[in-house]
Amino acid sequence: MAAYRNKGATIIPTDDVHEESGECIVLWQGCPPVHLECKRKGPKSIRPRAAKRNFERVRDCVFRLMTEVGCSASVIITSRYDPTEEDLPRIAAHVGELLRNPRGYEGCILDGKLSLQVSESPIQELAPGRFALVTPRGFDFAVAEGQLGNDKGEGRWGKCFAWRTKQRWRWIRSGLSELKKAATKIPKDEAGVVYLQIPRDTLPVAWLRMRVMAEEVRLVLEREHKSISAVVVTGEGHWLQRYVDSVETSAVISSFYEVIENANARIPLPKEFRLLGRDFKIT
Repeated sequence: MAAYRNKGATIIPTDDVHEESGECIVLWQGCPPVHLECKRKGPKSIRPRAAKRNFERVRDCVFRLMTEVGCSASVIITSRYDPTEEDLPRIAAHVGELLRNPRGYEGCILDGKLSLQVSESPIQELAPGRFALVTPRGFDFAVAEGQLGNDKGEGRWGKCFAWRTKQRWRWIRSGLSELKKAATKIPKDEAGVVYLQIPRDTLPVAWLRMRVMAEEVRLVLEREHKSISAVVVTGEGHWLQRYVDSVETSAVISSFYEVIENANARIPLPKEFRLLGRDFKIT
């Protein structure tokens, strides 16, 4: 809230703590009051994904089946949840069935909440005589391996496994839960702004997380939370700099913002309101 105070705004805390905190009303001269909610996610919310080991187990199982059958193929799985140990037997059965299909192993099998597709080798011809091993993008886990062989195609093989989970990651669900809590605290007769701060990390990682969270927030605001006029997803990233002698280190901290205005808001932001992250920033 100090950033608003430094710009000349009046801050009125509205929670039970009688000091400036993450819940307040901001008043600019001649501007209707705007309710602010600040939510922060600590480093503990970004935990290693427990499913990584199971992703690797499914990959090893799929690649082993390809070796047994003697084929190059891409196996792509889409599920509503991350894989568990209990999923391994049925995934192996489905992959084996498609790979051993005498009519060709391209196909798709639906099994409850799991969709499995087996298609051709991940080796693609980019231009006449030019081949490349391609790993698909946009998946939670994807890996490809193989070799391109010679000009005649001898020794050319490729294996690919990719998994996409429709369920949001835990840290995203946690952030959207905080957004929901903030929405319930905004008075019906006031515009409301929610600041959602993601944990600090190296600049590329923190910036990417901010963009992911901002997109999720944008989708949620299309359906709900009309009490929210705007959401500002914010974070801090650091670059580590070492001196020439490699003894001392220093970090350069950068703040960044992604503003998502709610087109369906019950009360839009007043035009006179200066929004941190849009009209001024802390750098």
